[in-house]
Amino acid sequence: MRWLVPRIGDAESAVAARLRAEGNEVVEVTVGRIVRLPVVLPPCDWLVVTSRHAVRALAGLRRTGRPSLPEGALAVGPRVAVVGPATAAAAAAAGVSVAFRPSRSDSATLLAELGPRLRPTDRVVRLKARNAADSLAALAAVCDYTAVDAYENVPVPLGPIDLSAYDAAYFTCSSSVERVLAVATGKTVCHAIGPSTQATLDRLGQGAGAGAFES
Repeated sequence: MRWLVPRIGDAESAVAARLRAEGNEVVEVTVGRIVRLPVVLPPCDWLVVTSRHAVRALAGLRRTGRPSLPEGALAVGPRVAVVGPATAAAAAAAGVSVAFRPSRSDSATLLAELGPRLRPTDRVVRLKARNAADSLAALAAVCDYTAVDAYENVPVPLGPIDLSAYDAAYFTCSSSVERVLAVATGKTVCHAIGPSTQATLDRLGQGAGAGAFES
């Protein structure tokens, strides 16, 4: 099969790597780039990261030795929660120990399974993209929750994309869906990595199957 895989940044995505490993032809199109933002991290008991970009932002805080995150702080706390195996692998590569990973790789499951573990006095900080909705905002009902913008997903110029040139397309975030469909012609089968991305496909009138890859 010939797949279209939009990506953020220039590095090969995990989805593209797995599709190629299964013998597929994969065309990756860069639809955005990541810009790191200045971060002041408040004291916290839990840090939540739901993308590899958030892990890199966290690793960057450790390397710069910012007073808000002193050297060795993650060895004793705060505890780190991730959304899935790919994010956990990125954390391990950055030397960050993972204390919690949900049974399924999506924000809804993370919210449902992490919430009951938290106490009202727990201070929980999520590192997120500035231009992304906060899918974990409901944690504020069960703990002292703060979302901190650590990076921004900035769009890049795109030329026309003929979806009919591909057997299928695989989207890993809502912004990729919106940017590709804004310039797309033709049709193909569209797949989403998780519920939020699927909802964006549905809103824009694209049929999709359940995502087979995890974050």
